[in-house]
Amino acid sequence: MKERQSSEQKIWLWLLLVSSLTGISIWYIERLAAAPFSAWGSETAVTFSYFTNLSNAIIIIMAATLLAKRGPLYNWFRSPSVQAACSLYIAFVGLGFWFLLGGPGEINTLTGWIAQATAHTLSPILGFIYWLRVVPKGHLSWRDP
Repeated sequence: MKERQSSEQKIWLWLLLVSSLTGISIWYIERLAAAPFSAWGSETAVTFSYFTNLSNAIIIIMAATLLAKRGPLYNWFRSPSVQAACSLYIAFVGLGFWFLLGGPGEINTLTGWIAQATAHTLSPILGFIYWLRVVPKGHLSWRDP
C-alpha cells in the first residue's frame, strides 16, 4: 500500500510541476522578450509580485524538491502541514481568478491561452486533488492554514 501511495504522489507532483512551470514560464519569457535587457530585473520583480506566479513558483519548488527527495528544503516540504498550505495557496489562485476576477479576459495568442489555462485553472485543480488524494489529513490541525 505504501508503494502505491508513493507512485501516486509522484504522478500528482509531476503533473503539478509541469502545469505550474508551463504557465509561469510562458508569462516570464514573454515579459522578458518584450523588455530591454536592462529592465529584466524589474520585470522579474513585477512578474513574481503576482500571487498567481508566487503560488505557482512555490508549487514548482515543492514538487521538484519532493520528487528529488533531497536538498535543504526536502524535510520542510515533507511536512503534511506545508504540503496542505501549498495546496491551499494554489487553490486560492483558481478560486480568486474565477470567482473574484471573473475568469479569463480577451486572450489573443495560443501561448497566452496555455499560460492562463495552466496557471489559473489546471494547477489549482491539481493542487486540490493532490491535497485530497496524497496529503495525510490526520496530522493537520486548525492552526495549520
